[in-house]
Amino acid sequence: MDINRKGYNNQRIFEPQINILYAFSLDPETPVYYRIIPGNIRDISSFKTAIVESGIEDVVVVADKGFGSDTNFSLLDDEELRYVVPLKRNSTLVDLSPVKTGSKRDFDGYFMFRNRPIWYYGRKHEGKNLFVFIDDDKGRRRKGLSIKV
Repeated sequence: MDINRKGYNNQRIFEPQINILYAFSLDPETPVYYRIIPGNIRDISSFKTAIVESGIEDVVVVADKGFGSDTNFSLLDDEELRYVVPLKRNSTLVDLSPVKTGSKRDFDGYFMFRNRPIWYYGRKHEGKNLFVFIDDDKGRRRKGLSIKV
């Protein structure tokens, strides 16, 4: 393929690869646009270019935790894009004190996912909504950052 370029994966191994960006419609919940991007391009400008090229309005960017950096959040904000991005486990943006108490009284509630409760709480941080999700069955903690949508 002519489009594959050396880029790194989550283990920081540089290999030829491509990135695929999809846009999904909420109704009928199907892909409505895609763009193939060379593997060496990991830039927020790809989102803005795809949005302009597709002509789609009212967009929320959903990215993986690899995009979770102060630089990328600033770039997304500068482009006035709404977004949802998981944070890395070692992120210092989130107050984990409700988790450490072992009690759910400081949580905002829960929702059911695959027949088990996922507990969550949200906090504001510098005008952004931060959410922590706890899956007791898996013993995992998930943190996410979003602009209010």
